[in-house]
Amino acid sequence: MNNRLFRFCRFLVRKNLKPYTVVQNSNFEEPAASTSHHSTAGPKVYIVHHQNLRGPITSMAWFNQPLRPWVLSVFCERQSCFDQFYNYTFTERFGFKRPLAAIISFPISFFVPALMRSTNVIPVYRQPRETIKTFRQSLEALAAGENLLISPDVDYASTSDEIGEVYDGFLSLEKHYYRTAKEHISFIPLHIDVKERRILIGSEIIFREDINFREAKSEAAQRLRAEMDRLERGLTIT
Repeated sequence: MNNRLFRFCRFLVRKNLKPYTVVQNSNFEEPAASTSHHSTAGPKVYIVHHQNLRGPITSMAWFNQPLRPWVLSVFCERQSCFDQFYNYTFTERFGFKRPLAAIISFPISFFVPALMRSTNVIPVYRQPRETIKTFRQSLEALAAGENLLISPDVDYASTSDEIGEVYDGFLSLEKHYYRTAKEHISFIPLHIDVKERRILIGSEIIFREDINFREAKSEAAQRLRAEMDRLERGLTIT
């Protein structure tokens, strides 16, 4: 796939911002028990706090492995992208007058979908009936050995260091992947440490096999949240 636009944008980000160092920080002052007693060499699903794009952009620019990010489908097509920026981002959120919002939104509505294609994103659909498309593409990527990047924040526009409420539906990828691959997915939290310019990698969360899926999913969600909270509080050994 032609990813020249993505590589060019990543070059610009790296050229104009101080670099981030990727640090494995899975050891903590308060050790966290994993949801399984073994790790997996299979595909990874990395979870990062969105923070109004800071998390995904920093991860895509500086992480040391290729990632396929989940991105709202509205940013993947020109018309829906224009509608999103014109009817919400620049008017409702930033308070621009509609003529100015239209002038800005028009070129962006061509650039952003092109960048999404170049980045090889996986579109996330808001309509429940279309979520199967997201899962299908995600499972195909995982089967091909590709790693995913997901920002599960409910309030993705928040700039707070605390992640707040999150969705956990993405954890259902485990059930469908295990059914065919007979191996588990590693769900791994990332934390963007702006002060120290680091991307901290937390401990991997793996589903348990000795309980039913619903219980394992609930436990995995709790462990993942605890791991993210621990990274955010800086309880790491450097």
